[in-house]
Amino acid sequence: MTAPTHIAFAMACGLLSGSPAFEIKLLAGGALLPDIDHPQSAIGRIFFFISYPLNRTFGHRRHVHSLVVWIPFTIAGFFFYKPIGWIGLGAISHVIIDSWNLSGVAMMLPFSEKIFVLASKKYRIRTSSKAELTIMVVLGLIAWGGGYMGSTGGIRALMAAFFGSYEMAIQHYEFEGTGVAYLKGKLRKPDGNIVVGKWLIIGTEGKDKIAVYDKENNEVIHIPKDAKFLRATLKSTKEKWNTIKIAGPATIVKKQGIAFFKAGNKWNLAEKEGVVMGYVIHKGELEIEKLL
Repeated sequence: MTAPTHIAFAMACGLLSGSPAFEIKLLAGGALLPDIDHPQSAIGRIFFFISYPLNRTFGHRRHVHSLVVWIPFTIAGFFFYKPIGWIGLGAISHVIIDSWNLSGVAMMLPFSEKIFVLASKKYRIRTSSKAELTIMVVLGLIAWGGGYMGSTGGIRALMAAFFGSYEMAIQHYEFEGTGVAYLKGKLRKPDGNIVVGKWLIIGTEGKDKIAVYDKENNEVIHIPKDAKFLRATLKSTKEKWNTIKIAGPATIVKKQGIAFFKAGNKWNLAEKEGVVMGYVIHKGELEIEKLL
């Protein structure tokens, strides 16, 4: 496949999964990387001093197109430095779609010379053919549609909404970067009462633990200690919290809106003239005076 097709496939995968823009760029860049063993490829012409020796030593679509290389590369990347992991995923996408070529890919080198293909010979794609151009256009349309889906959280968000899973909703919330968001669904309280509503997410308090704000009762609910979600759907917004980090205790002298502070691993409601410390988030105006 040619470089535009590899980029389109990687971007389509990233957008459909709801990956952030920076990670999608890394996927697109990584999708070109295996072709560094071809001196006439887009990346090979740039890094010719690498592509020529690689091509002479291994040839094209050989060891540099092997999942034996890219899977460990990707795992190590996510473990030590995440951007490298995203580049590795892009490279893996390259290898996968290249197996749709007429010649397929020996993706288990150096352990096996076996050629892997995605389809029978009748349905395989010749590089730079009209069929590949059609595939590239289709992938571009998928990427375009995936851009909208990605803006709503991607497949991850759709699954979370469909199943109403609290755990999936929290994973989606953490993935999006913990802006202003709400959980909508059914909440069962310790007395057995089930409440249907929408609660403002304050922040996480550990694995699968979260604090939400009950506006009606003006209180913080710690999930799952104080209550349990039977069904939950994440409702994100474009709003961002105003944040303050306080080295020591302070008092609120002016407050318009809502504010919360995290001391240790627990979120608390910040009241006017009350003492706050640690990490403070708020919506509206907030004035704090540090205690001596």
